[in-house]
Amino acid sequence: MTTPRHPRTPKTLLAATLLAAASLLAVPALAQDAPSGGSKKKEVLAVAPTPPAGKSDIPFTPYIVTILLLLIVVGVNFIPSKRGHQD
Repeated sequence: MTTPRHPRTPKTLLAATLLAAASLLAVPALAQDAPSGGSKKKEVLAVAPTPPAGKSDIPFTPYIVTILLLLIVVGVNFIPSKRGHQD
């Protein structure tokens, strides 16, 4: 025996569509910041961090690493294969 399915009438499709539309419209409202009771918070501007004096990374470190990897790849390609008489 099979159980009967719920009929898909235009009314149920309309209700499902309206429910989906209402939930999509409610998402931006939930994302907004709710006003706090009576205390007003002071806005703090974000300040970029500054590195400590005397400590600075080398700005071209990625280039050095790239060149080293490239040299390793080229060097490995120059290693002869030991195929001998199979050529």
